[in-house]
Formats: sequence, structure tokens, C-alpha cells
Amino acid sequence: MLASFTGPALTARGEPVRVMINVTGLAELGAIDPAEVDGIGLMRTEFLFQGRDGLPTEEEQYQIYRRMLQWAAGRPVTIRTLDAGGDKPIAGLTPEGDLNPFLGVRGVRLSLRHLDVFGAQLRALARAAVAGNLKVMIPMVTVPEELGQCRALLGQAVDELRREGQDAQMPPLGMMVEVPAAALTIEDFDADFFSIAATT
Repeated sequence: MLASFTGPALTARGEPVRVMINVTGLAELGAIDPAEVDGIGLMRTEFLFQGRDGLPTEEEQYQIYRRMLQWAAGRPVTIRTLDAGGDKPIAGLTPEGDLNPFLGVRGVRLSLRHLDVFGAQLRALARAAVAGNLKVMIPMVTVPEELGQCRALLGQAVDELRREGQDAQMPPLGMMVEVPAAALTIEDFDADFFSIAATT
């Protein structure tokens, strides 16, 4: 259970601290007052794909992302694209019997192999971006070309939606820094923001 605090979050020296929450879906937001947090720091979309008979449609994803942005009421919401694989297998999408699931085909590498699934997610995100302060984050990026592909695909999704007469917007595109190769060459990545993955 979350404790309730009033006033801004401050360090012992009185410096302001932004406090954001991590979520997996809409159900977690019901008991939280958006005025008590500074936004959603991470929405893990892989949980939308698990425990169901089929993959979520573009429309299903759009409705969830839009409602999260509306809940945040202008505060930033960072939504991470599908980070499947490793300890998060998805039936019909992740390879069965992967001998190296944590460093094999997972995260962005998996998404770029399933452009129909990834494209539907990017279209949903581009549509939802109109509703609030959305930031899109790509997981398990290793080389600059992967992020470049994602940026191009997101731009294509925005263009397609507008040609179809739908409202769409290009949100800031960032990446998780969780692969050593990316951390060592970070200046080579065309990212609008970075999220440093820490382990204990």
C-alpha cells in the first residue's frame, strides 16, 4: 500500500525530487491520486501481451495508453515498447527453447523481427501521443541502427495515420541503456532521452 504524503518531495537538504511510478496497466492507477506523483516513469507494455489467447490489437493498446495519459493530466508518461523474451515469454511471439533468452532475440531485436506486431504498437502510441505528455522508450538497444530503425518506423506510423485522417503525433523517442555495448558508445545514439538500467 502506498503511503500518502502532502507537499513536494524534497531531499534532506531541501532539494526537490521528482517522484514517478512504474506501472503495468490501468488497474494500478485506481488507488493513486495523480496529484501525488510527478508522472509515470515507466509503463511496461509486455504485460498487456501476456496471459491472453491473442495479441492485443492497435485499438486495444491505444485505448489503454490514452487513458494513462489522461490520468496523468499533462504529467509525463514514459511507455516502453514490448520487452518480451528472457523471463517474459509471450506465446506465439517469443521463440521456444531459446538457449540464451536474456541476450538472444528479445526486446527491440524481437520487435524488429515482427514488424506487424511492432507496427501496431507504434501506431497506437502515435495516436495516444495526441492525448498527453507521452515519451516512448525502446528496450535492449545494442547498436545505433536499431534505434534508427525504430525512429523511422515511428515516423512512418505517424505519416500513415495522418494520411488515413487520424490524429497522430511524433513523441520523444528514447532508449534503455542496459546493454554494455550501448553504454560504451552512448554518444553514437540518436535518442531524445536515456534511461539507465541499474541492477543490485
